[in-house]
Amino acid sequence: NTTLKPNNTITRSEFYAMIARVFGALPKGQTTLYSTLDLKSPNEAEKILSNTEYKVADWAKPYVASLHEKGVIKEIEGYTDLRANITRIEAMDALSKLLNKVENVDLNKFKDVEEIKKYEKISGEKVEIADIISGYEDGTLKPNNNLTRAEAITLIINALEKLGW
Repeated sequence: NTTLKPNNTITRSEFYAMIARVFGALPKGQTTLYSTLDLKSPNEAEKILSNTEYKVADWAKPYVASLHEKGVIKEIEGYTDLRANITRIEAMDALSKLLNKVENVDLNKFKDVEEIKKYEKISGEKVEIADIISGYEDGTLKPNNNLTRAEAITLIINALEKLGW
């Protein structure tokens, strides 16, 4: 089924697979836009993820392992079920870590910046989001909302545009 269903949510595994593929985690012989990541074999993925608490389907393990090994994603208590929906802040955080040459947006301009600070406390690190977002008309970012498929594609397209694509 190739129906996009743009308003449906997207899981962490689905989003991670999408961004990993854009940034190089592809089987040998396939062409990639960027070679930031290497696709891990199933055995390599098992080894990398063996010491984590991630709950992830077998198909997604090579992508998750590629991102985890590079420090793009990390274990955060309450966020390790990668079969669950991804929040907007998680998606923006992961994608931004791959865009280290892109200017960051001033998160203080959003009315709900306190929600971002709560995520920072949970993740244990300062969140910096690449300038790939504009937020909502009401001045919010809605970081804890689940990401939709349309939003995921928009983030990826915005990231590619910032990289000159």
